[in-house]
Amino acid sequence: MNREMINKEKSKRIIRKERGITLIALVITIIVLLILAGISIATLTGENGILTQADNSKTETRGAAVEEAKKLWDAEKEMAKRTGGTAKSLSDLLDELEAQKLLIGTERQDIEETGMVTIGSRTIEFENERALVTMLKKAIEDGCEGGESCTDKENHLHIGDYVEYNAIATGDTIDTKETINGEEKDKYKYESQSSANGYTTLEKQTYTVNNYGETVNWIVLGLTEDEKNILITTGSPVRKEADDPYLYLQGATGYINAEDELNNISAIYGKGDYAEGARSITVEDVNKLSKYNPETEEYGKNQLYEYKNTMTVKGDETGKYSWSNATNGYADGTFSGIHTSNGFSYIENNEVKNISPADTETEISLESTYYNYNANGKVSEKIYNKFFNTGSKYYWLASRAVNVYPYCADFDVRGVDHGSVYAYGLFISGGYEALFSCGVRPVVTLKSGVTKDNIKILAEQTEPTWQ
Repeated sequence: MNREMINKEKSKRIIRKERGITLIALVITIIVLLILAGISIATLTGENGILTQADNSKTETRGAAVEEAKKLWDAEKEMAKRTGGTAKSLSDLLDELEAQKLLIGTERQDIEETGMVTIGSRTIEFENERALVTMLKKAIEDGCEGGESCTDKENHLHIGDYVEYNAIATGDTIDTKETINGEEKDKYKYESQSSANGYTTLEKQTYTVNNYGETVNWIVLGLTEDEKNILITTGSPVRKEADDPYLYLQGATGYINAEDELNNISAIYGKGDYAEGARSITVEDVNKLSKYNPETEEYGKNQLYEYKNTMTVKGDETGKYSWSNATNGYADGTFSGIHTSNGFSYIENNEVKNISPADTETEISLESTYYNYNANGKVSEKIYNKFFNTGSKYYWLASRAVNVYPYCADFDVRGVDHGSVYAYGLFISGGYEALFSCGVRPVVTLKSGVTKDNIKILAEQTEPTWQ
C-alpha cells in the first residue's frame, strides 16, 4: 500500500472517530438537560416547590385575614353589647369576606353549617347569635337555664324548650319503604331481636322512624361535653310498631346487650337534616341535669352497697358464699340466701359465670356501682317535669350497674321512674332472671352551626298519651 492510500485510510478513521464522539456527546447532553428539567419542574411544582410554597403562602395570608376580620367582628359585638349599639350579623360578615375573595369554595357553607372553617393551618371558629349552641350558652350565662321566667326568649334557648326536628332526612337513602293506602312511605327501622334483648316471648321488637302518622316532640337536653353541639331528646318515649311503646329486656342477655340495643334503636332517629347522629339517653345525661355527682354524693356510705365499694367473693366449706376485703372497710360476711343450691352466678366481661357450691378456690372481685336518687328539688320545675316526673312513662338509660348487698348481687340496667333515677335488676347472683319494660328516649346530636333558622324553636307542645 502506498503512502497516499495509507493517508486516506487514516483520514477515514479520524472522521469516524469524530462522528462517534459527537453522537455520545449529544446523548449525554440530552440526558443532562432532562435531569436539569426534572429538577427545575420539581423546584417549581413539587411539595416544597416554589409555586406550591407561593400557593401555601397565599392561603396562609388569606386565613390570617379571615381570622383578623373575625377578631375585629368579635370586638365590634362586645362594644355593641356595652354601649347598646348594634353589630353586623354573621351573614353580613360572610358577605364581606366573600366579596373580598377571602372565603372561597364551600368555606362559607362550612361556617354556616359547623360554625368553623379551616384555611391553611388555621381553624377559625365563628359565634353566630342565631346558632342554637350560642343561644343556650347565653341563657346559661344569664342564669336562665330552665327558662321558666325568661325575659329574653329572642336570644335564649333553654333546656326543655321544644324544637322542630325532623328525623327523616330529605334526599337521603331510606332503609325501607312501606305502602300505606296505596302511597309509598319512607321509613327507618331497627329490629331488636329476642336473642339480643332476652325477651323470648317476642321474636323481635321493631322500632321505626317514618314520615306519617307519628308524633314525636323534640326538646333541648343540653350541650355536648366539648360544648360545641346541642343535644336534643324526645319529650316522651318513642313508640314501637306495635301498640305497646316499651322495650322489654330480660335476664342476663338483656343486661349484657342493653346499652347496644338502646343505642341501636336510638340511632335511627339521628339521620335527619342537621344531625350528626343519635344515641340513647344515659345516666350521665340526667345526672348533668340534676347536678348529681356520684363520686361525691357517697351513696350507701359505710354499707356493703356503697358506691364504688369493691370486695372479694368466694365459696366456703359449707356451700355458702362470703364477701371479704371490702375497700370501704365493711366487715366480712356471708350472703344470706338463694345461692346454696344454684351456686353464685355473676357477669364478667359480658359473659355469665358461676361459682359452684363445691368450689372453694375461685375468687372474684365485685364492685357495687349502683345508686339512686329522687330529682325533686334538685332541678327547676320545668326540667323536673320534662325529664323526671314521667308518670307512667318509665324510660331506660343506656347505663348499667351492679348492686352488691348482704343478700345477693344484682346486675341492673338504669332507668328513670316516677321522678327518680333508678335501676332494674335483670339478673341476680342466685341465677334468677327478671323482666322489665321501659320506654326508649333517643338523644340526637345536632351539627354545631345549626341556627334557629334551620331548626325552629317552638311553643310548648302536648305530649301524646301512651297508656
